[in-house]
Amino acid sequence: MAGVSSVLHITLFLCLITISAFHPTYSKPNGFSLKLIPREAPESPLYPGNLTLLERIQRMIKFSEARSHYLDLISSSNSTIELDNISLTLLRDNFFYMVQVGIGSPATVVFLLLDTGGSLIWTQCKPCQNCYPQATPIYDSAQSWSYRKLACNHHFCQGPRALYQCVNDECVYNINYGGGALTRGIASIEIFTFPFNITTTLRVADIVFCCSNDNRNIQFAKNGVISGVLGLSLNPDSLLSQLADQTQRRFSYCLVPFTEAQMAPSVVRFGDDIPAPHGGISTTPFVTPPGSPFYNLNLLDISVGSGKLGFPPGTFAYI
Repeated sequence: MAGVSSVLHITLFLCLITISAFHPTYSKPNGFSLKLIPREAPESPLYPGNLTLLERIQRMIKFSEARSHYLDLISSSNSTIELDNISLTLLRDNFFYMVQVGIGSPATVVFLLLDTGGSLIWTQCKPCQNCYPQATPIYDSAQSWSYRKLACNHHFCQGPRALYQCVNDECVYNINYGGGALTRGIASIEIFTFPFNITTTLRVADIVFCCSNDNRNIQFAKNGVISGVLGLSLNPDSLLSQLADQTQRRFSYCLVPFTEAQMAPSVVRFGDDIPAPHGGISTTPFVTPPGSPFYNLNLLDISVGSGKLGFPPGTFAYI
């Protein structure tokens, strides 16, 4: 297997506990935290019911196999990462966490997949040309006083490194996913509300996102609760990059074992909300070439139980 290159794209999909009301403050954060729960927990809108431990393990294996298959596809020799390719397969069995946010004024509450391997922030928008069935209200820009379109002279929409395109004096995007899924719409600007609990929320103005009114062959979940994606990669249009001045592109998370997820929540922290590390913490550097949006690691070996499998040095080296 010498010479085989393995890029580990650490993709995290996050889920917030549903809250009953937002109590906003307008500010740009230096740090904030989001509470997480997995899709298997009772609070999740995708909760599958009271499963046995064996059934939960079997579902986890299925999720892992789906993700492994996707990584094989994007790391193949003939795959490319360009504007019309995005690092998330839109299949209902290929994600484990999601995030709940509010968009607009007044806020429309939506569930989004949060992907550290992708940058695009998008949600279904009215008026729909092609929208998949959504159980929660679809965001309607006409009902939000804070909505505005992204101008064509914005650096996201012009120049050699433009992420979107100017068509008929509108900044638009057209993203093709694996399996024939696609999303199209207008690049826009809005206020996003990030809730942590019922009394603590943060409203952040001027977030660039994509108002998708043409979505095809997208299968998020059978019950239609998921309305889009929230990207957290290193690309300029991700949430992490847009808040870089406030959070210094820093985020940290600790996911509790899935056997304990129903008893203790997980939390993802941004910027100054990340506590100083204590002693005894092991670290490994990211291997991210210039221009790459991904969080890559060099894999040295794999252990099963207490023993290493003993792959030759360089088998998984990032080239």
